[in-house]
This record gives sequence, C-alpha cells and structure tokens, in this order.
Amino acid sequence: MNQQHEDYAGLLKALKEAPDEPTESISIDRAIHDGRRTIHRRRVLGGLAVVGIVGAASSVRPLLNAFQEPPVAGLPPFEPFEVWGREFDAGTAGGFQPYQYVTGRRFQIIALTRTDRSGPSDAAAAVTLYAPGLKPSAGPSIRPLDPIEGRPVYVVSENKAAVTITWQYADDAWGTVVVFTDHADRLQRARHVAESIHRRKAPAMLTVPFTVPRRLFTADSEVVMVRVPYVRADKYVTYEVTVADFTPTDPSQVSGLPAAGVEKPLPDEKPNTKIDGRQAQVDGGLNATIFGLGSGFAAHAAADKPLDAKAIAAAVQLISDPSKPGQGTDKPLR
Repeated sequence: MNQQHEDYAGLLKALKEAPDEPTESISIDRAIHDGRRTIHRRRVLGGLAVVGIVGAASSVRPLLNAFQEPPVAGLPPFEPFEVWGREFDAGTAGGFQPYQYVTGRRFQIIALTRTDRSGPSDAAAAVTLYAPGLKPSAGPSIRPLDPIEGRPVYVVSENKAAVTITWQYADDAWGTVVVFTDHADRLQRARHVAESIHRRKAPAMLTVPFTVPRRLFTADSEVVMVRVPYVRADKYVTYEVTVADFTPTDPSQVSGLPAAGVEKPLPDEKPNTKIDGRQAQVDGGLNATIFGLGSGFAAHAAADKPLDAKAIAAAVQLISDPSKPGQGTDKPLR
C-alpha cells in the first residue's frame, strides 16, 4: 500500500487525527460523493471515499474474528450475499434516512443522511451488515445494551465525534451502526437506526448505467462491489463498481482497489487538465474524472499502478440515464 492509500484510510482515520474537530465540518455528502480521493488535509472537507461509509465499517475489524479464522472442514465459512442485489431495507429512523447503498459478498453497507438537512451539521450514519457466519467476538472495551427483538446489542466505541454499536440482526448474523454526531442522544439514535434494518426475502436486483472494458483491469477480475443510490437517485448521484480478482474480506480492504463509475459532479469540482481532448480532473494519477459524459454526468475511475485511472475513466461508456434507476446493466465489464 503506497502513501496515498495510507492517507486514504476513510472517515474514522480523519476523525482520529482531528478528534476535536466539530461535527459541522464533517461532510458525509462529500465523503460519499468523492469516491476514492486522497485525504490531503486534516479537516474532513474532501477525500473521504465510499470509505466515508466503508472506513466507518472497518473500525469494527478487530471484533470480527471470523475474518481471520479458517473455515471448519466441510462447512462454508459464511453465507455470501448477492453482489448485484440489495439484501436489506432501511427505514427513516433516529433522524436519518438512507441514500447510498454498497453491495458485496461478505458485507453490505447503507449510508444515511439527516432527514432534516436545514441545519449546519452534516452528521450522518453508516450501517454495515455482515453475511451470516461472520461472527463478532466480545472484547474488553464493549458493553451490552438492551436487546433488539431479543437479540444482543453492544456499544463498540464512543467518542466526541461518533458512536458505534453492533447487534445481532438475525441468527448467526451481525451488523454495526456508526452515528457521526455529538448529540447527547446519539446512542439512542444508533439504536433506532439498527431497529429500522430488515433483510429482504429476496434481494432487490441492481444495475448500473455504464460499461467499461474488462481488458483495462487485471486478468480474472470481476465486479466485487457495487455502489448505487438507495431506492432513488438524489442530487449526489453516484454509480460505481469495484473490480478485483479476489473478494474483499472486510471494508478496510477496499482502499486501493480499482473502481469505475459515473457521478454527478459537485459544483466545486473543476477540470485541471484534459484527457483525450475532454475536460478532466486528475488527482495524483490515481483518480480521474472526465466531465461532459452526458445528462450532466461525469465518468470517474480510481486505480493504482500499473493500472491507468485515466484510461479507465476515458473508456467509461454511458448506456442509460443515471437519474432513472432500474435502467442499465448488471454486466458492466464489456
């Protein structure tokens, strides 16, 4: 892992580096929208990635012994989720509403924003649901809370900027909730969010509105994660696929994996170069955005060497209107 990827460790690292930073300066919208930009400043103004969601999830990695334990002979280590399926529904609870969803075989993640966004704070929440069979182990720093639907709940961590709880959402299946706020009732808010999560009887199948050439990625690579708007597209629309030749075992492994997608650029995103004659923004050679893709969208890509983020972004082809969910393809590697 190079220095850029070490700097790009997600929202929780930024919080730890600036523990006294007020929550009003934490932009979850920017965190989720910005994809894989690198953190260059202490304040959480940009460069926080889907690991604004995923990085939050990685904070519970020491609790998840199933990621390190070998499977029992003859038994599957876990029951995998569907990469192209949204396995969970989330309600409006604790003052938050879902608006981004990330899929994966071992975990799925829901990003939530405030239901009332008129105030100065961008405080938000993230939910990570782990596949059945991936069991958390109780550590000395956690404490129990009252059960949810008869199943155990624990406080994992709590500081000035965030609180994290983990709970058993089904038999042999666990999830975590991270709430980024300094409100006195944040623990209760996290609990309400957990209570609103329910697994679907069947996954809601997903599509993305773009394709990208398979040849630009390493051999045997496949889509291992998909990021889409939750239910409907909002003003921060991002569709993205993460491509790798292995399945990430936990959210911390997402950093550095190649990805491609389309996004609606934020107003302050400006070109600083051109790629194939088109206005573009390149960040350190690891991230590339090409504007003017169509329908007000831009193509973006992230890739470490020897892959070429600029070539990947230039090859992203829009095949449907991203503002209309349900159109597109579940086979974006052409």
